[in-house]
Amino acid sequence: MSETDDGLDFNPVRSMIADWQTEGLILRDIRTTVFIEEQKVPAELEWDEEDSTSVHFLAFVDNEPVACARLTPDGQLGRMAVLKPHRRNGVGSALMRFILLESPKLGFSSLFLHAQTEAIPFYKNFEFQTEGDIFVEANIDHQRMGRMLPPDRSHIASGSDIIRLESMEAFREQSLLLAENARHKLAIFSDHLDPALYNHEDFTSAVLTLTKRSRFNKVRILVRETKPLLDCGHRLLRLYQRSNGQIDIRKLTINPNQNIHEFLLSDDCGIVHRQDEKYYRGISYLEHRGRVKQELEAFDEMWNRAATDPELKRLTV
Repeated sequence: MSETDDGLDFNPVRSMIADWQTEGLILRDIRTTVFIEEQKVPAELEWDEEDSTSVHFLAFVDNEPVACARLTPDGQLGRMAVLKPHRRNGVGSALMRFILLESPKLGFSSLFLHAQTEAIPFYKNFEFQTEGDIFVEANIDHQRMGRMLPPDRSHIASGSDIIRLESMEAFREQSLLLAENARHKLAIFSDHLDPALYNHEDFTSAVLTLTKRSRFNKVRILVRETKPLLDCGHRLLRLYQRSNGQIDIRKLTINPNQNIHEFLLSDDCGIVHRQDEKYYRGISYLEHRGRVKQELEAFDEMWNRAATDPELKRLTV
């Protein structure tokens, strides 16, 4: 698999699942440029019968196809290529995030790949782990890498359908789903970061994965009370203490509208909103930009008037 990028996102990237029959010429053009012309891979090694049975992916910048990849039926991710003018601009990272989100929906529980050795750090950013020794493929040093995938939760809802939540388990699952789907940022407003929802390994792992994707990704957490976090040694508090600034926790210094209860915002489209402080009762949308915009404006106003609690940084972990 070719060199991709360093994970930075400067250009808007649109990714899609491609069909070999209809988009085959586009896929061939990108792979010919990168593999055959640049890397001198023999044409007889580049093209094989698996192209017709694999799932293919394309990434576009300004409606121009600039990157591709394929996923074979046995779960091998390969033929990942980014045209040279678009490297180091986050295109490869955006395409990889799309592949990791779509793969569970396609029935895959794990992926493996043969990474060119210079691209190993890129794949490690997406939790791929090296396996075995370095080997030569198409006259280029490679190493096998693999990773497990989270379960497919796309059956919960799609588009901007409303999802009604009426139990702690529903809130927990939906909050985790939006955290895993976040590409750039999370914003959480909570009385005390309810441990049932946020103080567990799956959620903190999703937060950590988000921050590792890019140094520009941010997680902002706004709470009414910080003492409960200290008392329980909250997992998100420990991440905050180790963070280089990507994770920030602030305490409210004003008394906001009491009708504002817990919510989680994922990028500018996803939301989980708890409507009752005493019961696990509320709603969620996987995509509702209008609603998220309103909640984000309220969050930003409270955030700008909140303060850092020095006690949170002083705790010894």
